[in-house]
Amino acid sequence: MPHLLLLALSCASGFALLLPVSPQWAVHGGADAFGAGLVTATLMATTVLAQLLVRTALRGLGWSRTLALGALLLGLPAPVQAFSDSLGAILLTTALRGLGFGILTVCGSTAAATLAPPGRQGAAIGLYGLTLALPQTVLTPAPSPGAGRGGGS
Repeated sequence: MPHLLLLALSCASGFALLLPVSPQWAVHGGADAFGAGLVTATLMATTVLAQLLVRTALRGLGWSRTLALGALLLGLPAPVQAFSDSLGAILLTTALRGLGFGILTVCGSTAAATLAPPGRQGAAIGLYGLTLALPQTVLTPAPSPGAGRGGGS
């Protein structure tokens, strides 16, 4: 269980840092508010799609490969965004990251329940959820422009 929590913490931390940056990067590249919103919508849609497909992935790939796939899909596309601020490139990398996050959330919580001692499955899933939520709370606001500055013009 400690290794699973470390994996989840690492993956969720990288995810949280780019969550507000990707839409801002799209705007930097010329996208309007709709394009920025499309980045977030793409992330959410692909996350849900992946969550629906995890059971199939587990049957075909097994636990370790499915978790590794989720971590790779979540992490590898992130640095690619630095090379292009075009909306298409950002949507593609965001879609891949959403698939990774969806795999990580479902596969990880199922693994937590499986690894937990009998009668402690709920506590294990709760601890896994907390491990995913903590970086969202602490790191998502970190890269926001203007953080810590006054809002005056």
